[in-house]
Formats: sequence, C-alpha cells, structure tokens
Amino acid sequence: MRTAHGLVGLLGMALVAALARGEDDWQFQVGGVYQWGMKMSTRGPAVTTPHNYSVPPGVSVDPLTQTYVDGYVRRTWVMDDPLAVGVDRTLTWNWSYNNYNNYDNQYNAVDQTLAFHSQKAQSQSGKTEKDFSGGGVEFSAKRRLLSCCGFDLGVDLALALFPDAQASQSSSASSRFNTYYYSDPWGIVSGVSQPYQGPDYNYNNPSIPGNTDVGDRDLPPIAYTPIRVTDTIEQSIVSTKADLYRVRAGCGPTLTLPITEKLRVYATPQFTLSLVHAEVTRQQTVTSTDMDTGVRSVLSSGEVSNDKTELMGGILLAAGVDYQFAQNWVVGAYIGREWIPDMHIDVGVDRTRLDVGGYEASLYVGTTF
Repeated sequence: MRTAHGLVGLLGMALVAALARGEDDWQFQVGGVYQWGMKMSTRGPAVTTPHNYSVPPGVSVDPLTQTYVDGYVRRTWVMDDPLAVGVDRTLTWNWSYNNYNNYDNQYNAVDQTLAFHSQKAQSQSGKTEKDFSGGGVEFSAKRRLLSCCGFDLGVDLALALFPDAQASQSSSASSRFNTYYYSDPWGIVSGVSQPYQGPDYNYNNPSIPGNTDVGDRDLPPIAYTPIRVTDTIEQSIVSTKADLYRVRAGCGPTLTLPITEKLRVYATPQFTLSLVHAEVTRQQTVTSTDMDTGVRSVLSSGEVSNDKTELMGGILLAAGVDYQFAQNWVVGAYIGREWIPDMHIDVGVDRTRLDVGGYEASLYVGTTF
C-alpha cells in the first residue's frame, strides 16, 4: 500500500501548488462521495456436496420396495415359506450392492452394517453477479479559464480516496437423503466383490417345476428389515469476499452555466487514473445435519486468499450544481457515471471479476478566491 499512499501525497502536493499559483477564479472544495452499481462475479467449478445420491437415468428408486440408488434388499421365497423358522424369516440372500459412485462408507465393517441411500431433494444457488457500493472523500480544485456565450469554461483537478469498499458473494449446494442401515450379522459382506448381485428370488424354490437355480447358502445374507434409518442434509457453501482500497485522480474540463447570481450548473468529463488494491478470500464449508437428532457437524472447512494491485485508467462523466450561500463559500452536489476496466483475481479454483466503475454522487462544501 506504500504505492497508494505515495500517489495520494504526490497528487495532494500538485493541488497545493496549483492553488498557490492562482490569482482569481479558483474554487477549492471537499466532500463525501458515494459509489454504487459496482459489480462482483465469481466463476469456478460447480459447487457439489460430498454425497450426491441423485438417481441415474434408467434407475427406478422406491424405498417402499427397498430399492435404492445404490442397490436393493428384497424378499426370498424362503422368507414366505410357512415352514421357515429362525433366520430364514429375517435374513435375505436376495440383495444387490453396487457401491454407487465408489463411496467407501456404504459398508461399515466395524458395526457390520451395509448402508443404502435414497435421494429426497437437491438444490443449488449462486454464481450470480452481485452489486456492491462504497463511500469515500474527494478533494477538488477548479479554475475558471474563460467565458464565452454565457458559459464559463474551466478545468477541474480531483483526488478521491475510497478506503474501504467490501463485496461478498456466495454459492451453495445441498443434498437431502435418507440412509437405510441393514445388519450383516455374519460379518462377511466385506469379502464380496463390488458390485455384488445376490441369488435370484426363486433359487432352489421347489414350488417351481423345472427350477434349475442353484443357491449357495454360504453367500452373505443381510437383515431384511433396516435396523435404523437416518435423514441427512449435507450442504456445501462457498463464500467469496473482496476488500478494496482505491485512490483515484481525475482531470478534465468543466462547462458551467450561471442560472442566477448565486446558482450555477455544470458538467465535466474527466479522465481518471485509479490505483486499486483488492484482497479476495474464498471460504468453503461442508456441513452435515442429522434431521433425526438435529446434530450438525462440519465435514470440511478451508480458506484461501489472494491480493492484487492494479493501476487503471477510466472516464468519469458528471453533472452538478453549485450554490453560493455566503461570500466566497459554496455548497454543491454532483452525480456521475464512471467506466473503468474490470479487475480479475484468481483465488483457489475460482476467478473473481471486480468492476469498480459505476454510479456516484457527492455532496461538498467549497471556497472561492
């Protein structure tokens, strides 16, 4: 920031020198200036949640029939046999396990459970352009050069400081899903290959004439009824924040029209030179909320930042009014529009674009001599 402070000092001395050389028709003024309509946009990879159980094309999911996005758990004819007893009524060999999207957490060897998932809802928001605003202070020295046809032609030298403009933007993605846990009481599911397809529903069914299915009771059965069901919302939020510090110098002609002895209106186009320093921070947080218990946990969190300083030229068009409320004292206001090139900053996997041009308005007080 030493460069910015050096520019402020250099331009300030230039204004003082210009004032010191003046004889008549000078106006020095100071006031507050407010900018709005500046824009921020961030582009990068789509925000996703760690566990997106969206249904692939051609796949039918129905939790009522225990058919899930990553497999199914179905009945066998043995379970419906009137002579079935014991585990034949509670365990099924008719199940499928495909470990959808290669999630390693579908089977838990510690508590011997196999988890199946059903997506309930998804949403995504963000990646839109956001407006932001900021205030500052402006110093200006005007000199009337000549009068012609009722107009006064002069020159305006201005210096503005915008010490603290902030912009923020966020994007998010959320996924809500149910998880159905089935017990693996024999503890041998971990030994099967992925994907795994269990025996047919009618293997070794004596009621079907000519049935040739061959069952293998050594294949892993799991509990037909889930031992627990959880409802989970996972949310990933990316927040991007920009802090800006800006010094602007402007110079251009002024065309003034006296309306009355005390009231004047004017217009001025200015060429501007801005030194802009921006620091952009990107923070990403992934949370999981168990809707059954209300417990919220942070799955991951990280932050990266980057800063950049640029010297950029622009154009400012403004129109205003001066009113002389006392001898050698004026109050005034102007409104204007500035055009300035965009500033781009790469932060992590994203790129942030900052447009610090926009509309502005100022109220000021000045003295003439």
